[in-house]
Amino acid sequence: MPSIDKPAIGILATLALALALALALALAPAFATPAASFRTVLAIPGSSDGSDANAALITVGGTLYGTTTRGGAAGHGAVIAFNLATGSETVIYSFAGGVDGDGPYQALVAIGGTLYGTTWSGGAANGGTVFALNPATGRKTVLYSFAAMHDANSPAALTVIGGKLYGTTTGGGAAGVGTVFTLDPATGAEAVLHSFARREGYVPTGPLTSLGGAVYGTTGIGGMFHHGTVFAINLATGAETTLHSFAGGKTDGRDCLAGLTAIGGILYGTTYGGGAFGRGTVFAINPATGAETLLHSFAGGSDGASPYAELIAVNGTLYGTTYSGGVAYKGTVFSLDPATGAETVLNSFASITDGASPISALVNLDGTLYGTTLEGGTSGSGTLFAISPSTGVTTTLHNFTGPSFVAAYAPSNALLALKNTLILSSSLGGAGSVGDIVKINPATSATKDMFTFSGANAGPNTGLYPQGSLIMSGGRLYGTTNLGGASNVGTVFVIDPATGAETLLHSFGFTDNGLYPAAGLTKLAGILYGTTGGTAVFAVNPATGTTTTICSTCGGSNDTFPAAGLVAIGSTLYGTTPTGGASYAGTVFALNPKTGAQTVLHSFTAGLDGAAPNAALINVSGTLYGTTQNGGAWSNGTVFAINPSTGAETIVYSFAGAADGATPNAALTAMGGMLYGTTSYGGATGPQSGGLRGSGTVFALNPATGTETTLHRFSGDRYDTSSDGSSPAAALVIAGGKLYGTTQFGGATGRGTVFEVVP
Repeated sequence: MPSIDKPAIGILATLALALALALALALAPAFATPAASFRTVLAIPGSSDGSDANAALITVGGTLYGTTTRGGAAGHGAVIAFNLATGSETVIYSFAGGVDGDGPYQALVAIGGTLYGTTWSGGAANGGTVFALNPATGRKTVLYSFAAMHDANSPAALTVIGGKLYGTTTGGGAAGVGTVFTLDPATGAEAVLHSFARREGYVPTGPLTSLGGAVYGTTGIGGMFHHGTVFAINLATGAETTLHSFAGGKTDGRDCLAGLTAIGGILYGTTYGGGAFGRGTVFAINPATGAETLLHSFAGGSDGASPYAELIAVNGTLYGTTYSGGVAYKGTVFSLDPATGAETVLNSFASITDGASPISALVNLDGTLYGTTLEGGTSGSGTLFAISPSTGVTTTLHNFTGPSFVAAYAPSNALLALKNTLILSSSLGGAGSVGDIVKINPATSATKDMFTFSGANAGPNTGLYPQGSLIMSGGRLYGTTNLGGASNVGTVFVIDPATGAETLLHSFGFTDNGLYPAAGLTKLAGILYGTTGGTAVFAVNPATGTTTTICSTCGGSNDTFPAAGLVAIGSTLYGTTPTGGASYAGTVFALNPKTGAQTVLHSFTAGLDGAAPNAALINVSGTLYGTTQNGGAWSNGTVFAINPSTGAETIVYSFAGAADGATPNAALTAMGGMLYGTTSYGGATGPQSGGLRGSGTVFALNPATGTETTLHRFSGDRYDTSSDGSSPAAALVIAGGKLYGTTQFGGATGRGTVFEVVP
């Protein structure tokens, strides 16, 4: 192609920007002045300590160093140090979000006394960062901010080879599916060594392993069977070789999320799924031939299940962790003989006493193994532990302090108004960080646990991670969990609000057409209906727990799935799918619950009519109203109306992405002839590099005229931990003529808030 000099590119970009701004100013709707009162009811409890330790620890001079994805002073993650001599833990750096970086979730590496690591997001363009940190002074420097799709973004783990840093990104590159990159720590100069193509596998998350002039790694998706790969990259040329494509099923693993470990020229690794019992595997790969051997299939139960992290080798024996399984179903530490495949469970985690859900690799220091758990411990925010490889004796060295319950990371869980009480179903939280049902007094901000999905309540037959809003029927609360149950793929549960007693109505299994329910339930003619993370709509009889699959391909074809709850009009159920349809931009569908017959009423085009309807619909006088995350006149989302009889769709409002907000993720709420909702981003004016400015809004919309009024703009930009919250993503509820909602982040602790708006 003909060359264009850089000044010419700058002039063209400036002209294009000026034209876009002029067009936006000419076409943007007028925004009404906020006139509503706003009050923060509750800042989700938290502390400045780290929370959610995803990554392996490293040892430098007898001190353990690690990262936490959340927590820290600003809630965007931390680097922690643990002094083995004194038993004290210290946060040596708290990430501020934004250009500073956000969400470190991989292990650190050390070069000459300096620590290096990555953040998943943040940086100058919100594509993630590589940073350097002096552990003695706590001084941190961003060495590199990932810029764009064709550069790389969302970096994972680092490896040191010859004094340089090598790593992977889960996004970006020529095909947008990940890269292998190298970075000079002295200069910050970054280069993409290889861009993955989908046929090679994509989303590499684990660290690279250096062996004989090449680096070896894994991808979680893609390859010949779409279940991930083992690959080699020639360091001199960047050429990639796919050594093995995981086939899944009973004879091979799938979903390889961890790096590889070399012993005697053979590579060893784990897969999260697949194997004889579908619960993950340990495998060996000959890098010279690509031949793979399945050493162990995890059986679940006391054996452990779902290994997430890479293995470590100590004196010829492999050691690792499983995310779930074990006696208390909270994960394990295991050893494995690579010669025979014989596996021994050294420790089964018990949640409150020693942690839960270890997803990081172990580290060996002087014959003792050290690791972290993602959840559990006394505060539910994870632990740092030590384990003897010879005896399995496990000692909790530190309990990360965090919230007693968490609204953050529960974006689809709206509040439930019950008399003078708000009920919050939190996907994370409780003593085991696997879910909590909390009562909130909106007048006094007092809270009380109703039921926690952890501790003595936890086990293989208990639901974990409640998803979606609760509903009240016959004086009892009904809901779903995304995991847990007999097969760990989700449940339907009922809670007595008077006593807090919980009963499982249904445990989903692999024979169900859909798994992993992620939305609330809907009641129609005495039966509860819901959706699963597959393509199914199910019905459950609340009296008996009998569950039936109504349809297994709801929302049509083209890789679609119903992610939100349903709404009933008459004897028909209506729902949305965020993908699929004629343009793969989502659908609105109607379903006859008696026959399973369905009709796609509207396929979104990703144009002016919107794209990606991720929330449930609401019925207002026989018309369906909903939101799309994307699309519309400014590609920042819409509010739309659907005629259920004809399927005709009308755009009521298109968000401009400035003062009026952007990306409405949640369902709407109707009161007094008006529609009310939230946007997760936008709300502030002015430019911001790498994304929309603002932490979201609460808005009112007149459906007859399309007039929008912004009732509240959350302060700061989308990364700030501001006092009034950040990024609301759940539907509002009405109690006493007031609107109540939650934010995912922000507030005094950075953990999110419960707020009140009086229109």
